[in-house]
Amino acid sequence: MDLPSAAATLLARANGEMRAGRHVLALQLYRELLQQRPDMARLLKANILISQRRCLATPDNCVGQAQPTPLRNDGIGAVVLILPSGLSTAPGWQAQLQALALQRVGVRCLIAVPDGTHDKASRCLPWIADLPQPDVVSYTMLQQQATYWMSSAFPDHAVIHAWCTDAAARQLVRELRQIEKLPLVIHVDTRLRHALALTAPNSGRLGAALQASSLDADVKRFCQDADGFTLGDLCATPLGQALVAEASAMTVCPEVDERLFYPRPRNAKLRSQLGVGQGDCLVACQLAGCDGNPGTLDRLIASMRGSHAHGCATTLLLIGTEHDQTTAQPSPHAFVKHLDRVFRAQLPAVLAAADILYCPDNTGAAYSEVVTATLAEYFAMGKPVVAPRSLLGGTAAHRTNAYLVDGDDAATLAAAWQELAGNAQLARSLSTEAVVFFRERIAQGAETNLLPALKQAWLSKHDKQQMA
Repeated sequence: MDLPSAAATLLARANGEMRAGRHVLALQLYRELLQQRPDMARLLKANILISQRRCLATPDNCVGQAQPTPLRNDGIGAVVLILPSGLSTAPGWQAQLQALALQRVGVRCLIAVPDGTHDKASRCLPWIADLPQPDVVSYTMLQQQATYWMSSAFPDHAVIHAWCTDAAARQLVRELRQIEKLPLVIHVDTRLRHALALTAPNSGRLGAALQASSLDADVKRFCQDADGFTLGDLCATPLGQALVAEASAMTVCPEVDERLFYPRPRNAKLRSQLGVGQGDCLVACQLAGCDGNPGTLDRLIASMRGSHAHGCATTLLLIGTEHDQTTAQPSPHAFVKHLDRVFRAQLPAVLAAADILYCPDNTGAAYSEVVTATLAEYFAMGKPVVAPRSLLGGTAAHRTNAYLVDGDDAATLAAAWQELAGNAQLARSLSTEAVVFFRERIAQGAETNLLPALKQAWLSKHDKQQMA
């Protein structure tokens, strides 16, 4: 969207104030811009709603303004988040952002990470260190101090939120629940969702799905002991829909750190350093997204070759982040650039150099309504997003807020690069609508969205105890 300089300056200032946490000022600026540019009503009203809700969640930002009523925490006093990996990984970033949102409404948070990943240097998100940080311990540290945490440090109405079903996590949860019978909420991650959805896609009950699955017997028992489930990624598998219908699961939208991921000017400096012409089409893809389906990376590189063969100068930028454990490694090609060990805080600036952001489907199954954390960040960047229809087809509309491809074969992808590179109007429209999609479908749902699931699990546990 091309804006006059005054409107563009005002919008940039409003976005900056919201990222800085000054939500009242951001709200005033968005409303002022809405009066000037009613044609931007759809985008601005979404931003206004987000600002209003964050004012309610963070009343300390409303200095000098009428004090709104803080969001209630629904009686939940504390949460133990048990992660499958360290803080500087995708689950770690998501857990930290969720913990910060919970602590803003008065919920104390403790994050437990596997032994060997407890790095004090990454105990908090460095760019939001001015906010209260959650406590972070290793599995062993929590086991050694379990009595203190369960009996003394935590207030009433505490809940355990397990992000994985690994053996070490199961053992830790069981030890904690021997001390205090806390409600257990299990996050249905990609691996667990995949196992359940493929083995019992039409099951209306979790128990039947578990029994039909090939999961380890102990994992089945662990899941059956849970008081609730969270479904990430806005997924809508038949099993997920059944779980929600039977009131044992709730969808939790991905959290996006908007102090990092927001529409930025094109990073011409990085393009120059990479040797990419300003008129060339640069497609960015994170290497971690190429795991899961064999040949994804080879087909992606082949699509660059096909695009070049049709006269479209296209370059692939493969991004490896600081703690990737991906097995996918690119081989040298003239039209492939590779940046390895990109730190989290640097990632948005790297993405800003691209013309297109591509997210492969590495789930191995067609969920049709999935917005992963990576996709959510891509939409927040305000760039054309390309993704397989199998991954996003039930959520986004083709050529409206994303460019959906039927499969990831080289010819299909090459055609997508060529159309977006040759159709500036379509590219601009997708960029604008990406931000609208993020505001309306993702950011609004991510506002303290974990609380209802935790409250539901606590009530379920309470009801079971009353009936016993």
